[in-house]
Amino acid sequence: MRAIGLCASLLALGCAAPGGSSPQEPAPRAAPHAEEHGAGTQSLNAFAGGSQEVGDRDGGTFGVDYEYRLAPRWGVGGFAETIAGLERSFAVGAQAYWHAVDELVLVAGPGLERSHEDWSGILRVGGFYEFSLGDGWVLSPAIFYDFTEHDDILIYGLNLGYIW
Repeated sequence: MRAIGLCASLLALGCAAPGGSSPQEPAPRAAPHAEEHGAGTQSLNAFAGGSQEVGDRDGGTFGVDYEYRLAPRWGVGGFAETIAGLERSFAVGAQAYWHAVDELVLVAGPGLERSHEDWSGILRVGGFYEFSLGDGWVLSPAIFYDFTEHDDILIYGLNLGYIW
C-alpha cells in the first residue's frame, strides 16, 4: 500500500511541475538540456553499485537500463540487473523516466525479481543525476528503492551511459 502512495506522490509531482501555460502568459521554453535531448533520443546505461535489504545484508549490483524519450521531459524504458550476495539473483522491469530539471532524472515502474527460485513482483522508484562527459557520454550517481513482497531493497551506485 505504501508503494502505491509513493507512486501517486511522484505522479502528482510530475503533474504539478512548472511548464504549463495560461492564455495570459507565453509558454516557457524547456531547459537547454531537455531541448538538446528531445523526442526520439535514446540512452543506454551500465550500472555498478551496491544494494542493501531493509534488514542488514549487503550485495553488489550490476545492470543495464535503456530509455526512449517520448518528449523532452518524458521517456519509457526498462532495466535488468543482478545482485550478488543477496538471495535475490535477478530483476527486470519497465520504467517511466521524468527529466525533472535538466540533468535530474526520476524513475518509477513495475518489475519482477527472481528470489528463492520464484518470480515475484516489485515496484521500483528512484533517480539519478547526469554529469556530461562530452560526446554523448554521461556519468550518473543513482539511487533506487525496490518495494518487494519479501524484503525491500535499497540500490545505489553509478551509471555510465551514452545518449544518442
